[in-house]
Amino acid sequence: MERIDFQEKIELTELDSLEQTLPPQGSSAMAELQEAWRLHSPYQIKETLTSSPQGEIQLAQELRLQRLVALKRLPLEKSLLPQALKRFLNEAQITAQLNHPYIVPVYQLEYSPEGVFYTMKPVVGESLKALLQRARKLSETGQVFPPDLSFPILLEHFLKVCDAVDYAHCRGVVHRDLKPANIMIGPFHEVYVMDWGVACLCDTLQVSEPQPSSAKTLSGLDLESTQESPVMGTPRYLSPEQAAEKPSKADPRSDLYSLGLILQEMLTLKPAYAGDTLETLIAQARQAQRESLKKSPFPISPSLKAILEKATRLEPAQRYTSVAEFAEDLRRYQRREAVLAAPETFLQKSGRWIYSQRKAILIGVVLMIALSAIISTALLFQRRQMLLLAHQREEKLYTFFNQVNQQSQNIDSQFLQIETWLEGLSKTVIYYLEAGKPSSEPYYLTSNFHPPDLQASSFYRGPTSIDWPIWAIAWNVQENAVEEKIKQIIPLRTGFKRLFLRSAGDTLPTDPALQRQLIAEQGGAVVWATVVLKEGVLVYYPGKGHYEPHYDPRTRPYYKLADHRWGRHWGNPYIDGAGMGLILPVSKGLFNSKHAFLGTATLEMRFDYLIQSLLSMTDVPAVEQAYLVDEQGRVVVHSGQQNRSFPGKIFPDLKLPLFEVESVRKALLKSEHGFEVLDQGRSLYVYTRLANGWNYVVRANRIQLLGEGS
Repeated sequence: MERIDFQEKIELTELDSLEQTLPPQGSSAMAELQEAWRLHSPYQIKETLTSSPQGEIQLAQELRLQRLVALKRLPLEKSLLPQALKRFLNEAQITAQLNHPYIVPVYQLEYSPEGVFYTMKPVVGESLKALLQRARKLSETGQVFPPDLSFPILLEHFLKVCDAVDYAHCRGVVHRDLKPANIMIGPFHEVYVMDWGVACLCDTLQVSEPQPSSAKTLSGLDLESTQESPVMGTPRYLSPEQAAEKPSKADPRSDLYSLGLILQEMLTLKPAYAGDTLETLIAQARQAQRESLKKSPFPISPSLKAILEKATRLEPAQRYTSVAEFAEDLRRYQRREAVLAAPETFLQKSGRWIYSQRKAILIGVVLMIALSAIISTALLFQRRQMLLLAHQREEKLYTFFNQVNQQSQNIDSQFLQIETWLEGLSKTVIYYLEAGKPSSEPYYLTSNFHPPDLQASSFYRGPTSIDWPIWAIAWNVQENAVEEKIKQIIPLRTGFKRLFLRSAGDTLPTDPALQRQLIAEQGGAVVWATVVLKEGVLVYYPGKGHYEPHYDPRTRPYYKLADHRWGRHWGNPYIDGAGMGLILPVSKGLFNSKHAFLGTATLEMRFDYLIQSLLSMTDVPAVEQAYLVDEQGRVVVHSGQQNRSFPGKIFPDLKLPLFEVESVRKALLKSEHGFEVLDQGRSLYVYTRLANGWNYVVRANRIQLLGEGS
């Protein structure tokens, strides 16, 4: 029998395998599904953010978790068109598999009677396009730019975009539609690369056949919107190879060229292509004819100009070899070092040396002035020191906010990784139930659990089997009535083991004995995996424990969490009965290709692992405590609780304490991001919202963080 691997990789589901997910239009089955969806939809629409004939993006509330999500929907009539559906599915699947802090995480892909849609993290902030438009208005009226519109800050945002695009390229994905409107900047300077709708894998890129088009003006065509014909992408940000009469297969250097156009627009506050018709823009793109840099409001050094020109060369072979190389050259420019794009002259080397010695030169100048005007110099020096200290404090705060934001994104990534594993487990169970053949391997019920590898485990605190899960049947169900179902999913045991090995780390032993030892003695993020069939069959991994005589798995909280419910659902934390401490479950309902309910699958996460690996910020000495606070303002766990002992019994109604600082607790309920300074300036609280609706809160010693006590 074919084995299903849980290994994560970039894959796209074939269109033919999805065309049968909904009954025909007008059928009684479709009418029943539409009525059921209206009554039991897990999402409540708040408002429509954007709308077009190709689809719409709505702000919705996920009722189970009481969190806001962005819901991107392809209307039903579009869902029935193979090309439109394929593009939409590609966008959802590619984005979901790009696990990077600067790429918006996708939560769920749904096939509802009202059309296909997926949900993702709502992004708070404004686009790079909006930032540049604000800067352009200030420049035209001669006003001073605020700090957030200065070129150094814009360049920091741009380098994060480069990091995200380079990550996608390393995963074999080309974006093909990079532009300022697809780059979002959050309130904590977090950056997201959006709209992967025309992205594709390098080995499956489609080449569009050129079609005749008239020279439409801006009134007839939005030249800054994504086009699918005759070219793929946005006309104003096309690379020469995208705009060619016979477009070649785009590669990562096409994205690199578009990034170069964005960099020029950041410098000049005007698009690099100035045409106002589609025909003009295509002609400019084919010849790489960019506008002049002479009217830039920012000073452009020869090094920066050389970097821009190298990134936007007509021939791809003459550009940087990768986005990573392009970004590194920009960072050399930031550090005032020589750049690859422009070898230094003698004068440039001299100027750079002078800059590196600028403090010594400045001190010499100050001393010379002091000889003639000691009092004036002292006052100027004092003011300069105050400004310097204020600037240093601002930089330290900015760095700390970025560290907190990065840590919260790492926590989000861990939750999303576990959801990905749960998705793989669920698909495997459905596959075995629909297409699998009964296995001849033995299975071990709780009444006679003696598998050959049963041995003591220090991690699981008792006799445990790593190769064989434990099986249980509801007390009122006969074994012969469900034996065939059990035999169909017996092969899950190897999938369970692979999942737990991946949960334990990236470097895995090949020796089976060492693999068993790794799970039994060290463990990982996932501590338990459970599958419950609607017929009353339970399989529990690793194999451990026993169940009372009148046990029915269908009455357990992890089954009820996803009973006849679509999608993934996180439950409330509880104290594990096997002594594993605080546990957080996530469950998913199992449905076959005809939408019949089969049962549930559950993974349970160990909070000691979360505290040790993600919650604590040990590299920042000023951090005193880090918390996870739920949507009701209760402390789920904090960094001081590692290795905390709990009673050895299940306690599902765990009484969680309210977060101790009332002003911060109230702020969590109103805002997704923010900070407060309390205790007469000693304590700094920084908080940010996580993807599952919880909050990550960090308390730091502000005096130690800013170095004010030294």
